[in-house]
Amino acid sequence: MRGFSRKTVLSLISLGLLLLPINSCGKKESADVKSTLPKEEIAIVQVNEVIKDVQVLTPVAQPEYKEGIITFFSGDVNIFDEGSWYEAEIGDFVTEKNSIKVESDSYCEVQFGETAVIKLQENSEINLAVIDLKPGEANVNLDMKLGNVLCKVQKLASEESFKVKTQTAVCGVRGTEFSVTSEAGKETVLAVKEGAVTVLPKSVDVDQLKEKVADKGDEVLKAIEKIEKEAPVVQANEEVAISEKLIAETEKSVAKVETIVNEISKEQTAAAKVESIKKLESAIEEQQKVVVKTVEPPKAISEKSTENLKQINDMRLIALVPAEPAAPAEAGGKPEAPKAPVIKLYKVALETITDGAFIEANGRLVGKNSFSGIYPEGEVIRFNITRSGYEPYDLEFKVTEATAKLYKIELKKNPEPVLPPRKISIKTVPSDAEIIIDGKTAGKGSYEAAWEIGQSVSFTVSKTGYASKTTEIKIDEETPQQLEIILSQTVKNITFTANPQDSAISINNKTAGKGKAAIDFTIGDKAVITVSRNGYESKTMQLDITAETLNSYSVALEKKPVDALHSPFSSPVIGRTAYSGGRIFAADSAGNLYSSALMGGNEWKKATANSPNANSAPVPAGNYLFFTGAKEMLVLEAATGKTYSQMQLDPNSAHMFGRNIVPFRDRFIYPRNDSLLISTFQKGASDEIIKLPAESGMTPTVWKDKIVIADIDGTVNIIDPSSRSVITKIKTSAVQTIALDIAIFGDTGFFANRKGSVASVDLKNGKLNWEYQISDTKVNIFSDLCYGGGNLFIYSGSKIFALDMLKGTEVFAPVSASAAPGTSNGRLYYGTAGGNLIEADAETGRILNTVNLRYGNITTQPVFAENRIIAGTSTGKIIVLNPAGF
Repeated sequence: MRGFSRKTVLSLISLGLLLLPINSCGKKESADVKSTLPKEEIAIVQVNEVIKDVQVLTPVAQPEYKEGIITFFSGDVNIFDEGSWYEAEIGDFVTEKNSIKVESDSYCEVQFGETAVIKLQENSEINLAVIDLKPGEANVNLDMKLGNVLCKVQKLASEESFKVKTQTAVCGVRGTEFSVTSEAGKETVLAVKEGAVTVLPKSVDVDQLKEKVADKGDEVLKAIEKIEKEAPVVQANEEVAISEKLIAETEKSVAKVETIVNEISKEQTAAAKVESIKKLESAIEEQQKVVVKTVEPPKAISEKSTENLKQINDMRLIALVPAEPAAPAEAGGKPEAPKAPVIKLYKVALETITDGAFIEANGRLVGKNSFSGIYPEGEVIRFNITRSGYEPYDLEFKVTEATAKLYKIELKKNPEPVLPPRKISIKTVPSDAEIIIDGKTAGKGSYEAAWEIGQSVSFTVSKTGYASKTTEIKIDEETPQQLEIILSQTVKNITFTANPQDSAISINNKTAGKGKAAIDFTIGDKAVITVSRNGYESKTMQLDITAETLNSYSVALEKKPVDALHSPFSSPVIGRTAYSGGRIFAADSAGNLYSSALMGGNEWKKATANSPNANSAPVPAGNYLFFTGAKEMLVLEAATGKTYSQMQLDPNSAHMFGRNIVPFRDRFIYPRNDSLLISTFQKGASDEIIKLPAESGMTPTVWKDKIVIADIDGTVNIIDPSSRSVITKIKTSAVQTIALDIAIFGDTGFFANRKGSVASVDLKNGKLNWEYQISDTKVNIFSDLCYGGGNLFIYSGSKIFALDMLKGTEVFAPVSASAAPGTSNGRLYYGTAGGNLIEADAETGRILNTVNLRYGNITTQPVFAENRIIAGTSTGKIIVLNPAGF
């Protein structure tokens, strides 16, 4: 019936033609039919208690060059044709545009002449895009929608082709064994067992390109064929994955090739123009570079793929030569019938009425519940059908026309043996526990009895102070002959002791006490015990409470001085870090900025033109962050680092030595050499400029809504911003002050010039309190002064000097330090060479704690936030320290 539509065949059948011989025509209508002959005349193996039915199968028809044939399958396999799906039968033909779908616990093998055989594994679906099996011109293209397909391809001639296309890749071979796995929305995995496979992204459609310019000469086709010839190759025992991302990366270069091919296809000449071919070759070469660059190199084949590919060893390429197509008709005559080689192949099928039965053929598992295959005449098949609880059945015969049958088999259940009663003894722990069986006391400590097989027994073991245990068993051959029932204590008191003694103890996330906690647990409970203290590393232990669990546990915590470590820079952190709005801000010597939450996360980093950076630090103010230096001023969004404003600085406005912007009312003060700019730094906003009596390199300070700044002559100027005039001048000897601001305590201001002249001024009365000259050979002051414990601290060179704030006299000898100090709660904090942080008494200078940080020397003035110390180091790290852990 080859050539009839499926609809036509079904109509003929409905007219009563079922009594006529029916040859396979590749559609559902080729279904097996039951012979009208008596069973004993058609079955080599007689119908018996196991073989419930035997049905004749139709002969194997010869496929043509445009057809594949289903040679083996098991389970649910369906074919899509003419708009609908139908169940596949063994020997069905499949043609171009047919689809095959294999469901769970199923598989299907399809053979394409002498060219190839494929095995579709469970949950797979393919579309047969091209089938042409003419000798020397064979061309098979499979479009794989999803699943896994195993391919066994014979060596192809130069003009022959076998391809598997998926949603992301095109796999082409010349004769090899391989598998292709593709899932919706995921990458394609190609694994090669033998031979080699070329692989290209699906966006590179060579067949489509060649079709567009098929009439434009061999030179164009050769250029396009070069795409496949130079495609990446996956060799034996290798695999590669092709993702949708790769398609996106190649789209641009592919589009360029397609554009040129479209242009060539529209040319009026018979052959493509020379310049067009050169243009195409150039685009293809560029495309190939992109493909080679983006396709990941193959890797060694995985164990999973290796195991899967072993199935190819059992795949058979049956000697099945396709029939030649009919010869064209001579003038006035009929077409010559196709020449069909004589084939000696027969169908064999098994169905198990016993659900869940496994079918083996010649020692190989071939299906569950059903199996169909095509075998050559004379082959001996030994089927073995098995299922747990049933007697196995062997069926062996030689394949002939007489044995080409469907055998329906129902296995026999194993007979149930009659077993004697089973003697079982019960023993209890503790040894005096009471044993109760079916509600009656049977004994204490031990009991022995015999029960019939299949009988159900329930017994309870109990004792005061223990949890009772009830056991129900059904007596069978596997029931142990000795049962030991162990009872568990119900309550266990456990004491937990912590060091330090003020450490918090929590049990299962609930507070249990400080330093010590005694808790009653129920035997069998699970307990999570956490001991914690600020400044120490918390410890957690998990206990399964049993009778053997210890009665007491002691937990000692270790100090944890470092709460968080940030590593934003490769250069030293400069000046001082800042903390505002829950975020840390810092700058390094290369002018880079960094921000993060105190304990890490939500960070951003930004490079600026202020490089090198010797002393400039970021200044947070509300939602803004300011950073000035030798070359530019930046106004950033503090949370994200987004740039609001960026301004190049002239020599008058540059902050080379680290002077800073200062928040003032709802605006900001920008210090310049000769003036102060008061601005919001927003477009369209009005600015105010306050001229200074003399130049100044200092950072201004706000005191009682007034602006205080010292000029180059050592004069402290108190400025009324409303009138923009100097209302008080206090003369000192601290000339040439640089960078730092005036430290204010109440109505007293403190500052120093770069050469070590320190001054205290009375801002309220406008007079000088005292002056002190630091006598050191390497005086060089560029850092802000700080105070605490009644003392003023000045960092010069690599030393900290301490002066009495009231008298201006030295309090204790200078100490060596790696950066300017900071004070908090009567403590003085500073870094030293060797990567140490020192905590000292701010009044006496006596060292209280030394913390070795191991992250380089501290290079910034310590900043205090949320009971933590923030400091930057010479290795570009920012350390968050907890004084409670010193």
